[in-house]
Amino acid sequence: MNEEKITEGNGQVRARRRIPRTAWLLLCVVVLAGLAYQGHRNYNGYCSAQGRTLPDSELVRAAVGFSASEIGIENNEAAIGAFVAAHPDCCHVDRSSHLTSGWFARLIGSYWVGVDLAYEVRPELATKAGIRGYRRYVEVDACGARGAMHGEFIDPVK
Repeated sequence: MNEEKITEGNGQVRARRRIPRTAWLLLCVVVLAGLAYQGHRNYNGYCSAQGRTLPDSELVRAAVGFSASEIGIENNEAAIGAFVAAHPDCCHVDRSSHLTSGWFARLIGSYWVGVDLAYEVRPELATKAGIRGYRRYVEVDACGARGAMHGEFIDPVK
């Protein structure tokens, strides 16, 4: 055992055990490796609840589902899939906007991306001028949950 003798103020000598430096170094390396691994997964959008990273297509489907009532479709997989197939250029995932999570927030596990949607709303939701085109920005987390949504009427739908 690695012991060190320490003299106390009253002249008594006692022994103190020390953990070797290599054990501390090994512990630090293991902890840092674990944090680096978890940070890398968080940074890339890993969803721990589902045990995987969701592809862009699933993030888009989640965002379309949150807007289904305004689009005029049912909020089920078949209707959402049919809408996305019929409108392939309607939606895209934005990871670089100032509205998405920054690098540090993503590193510690707060992963938000934006999904930009462009669609026509139901006729009863159109503006007084008859504009039905709508662009919506939906924040979606790593597991497909909705955050903030905001949008504006546009003419024509792009």
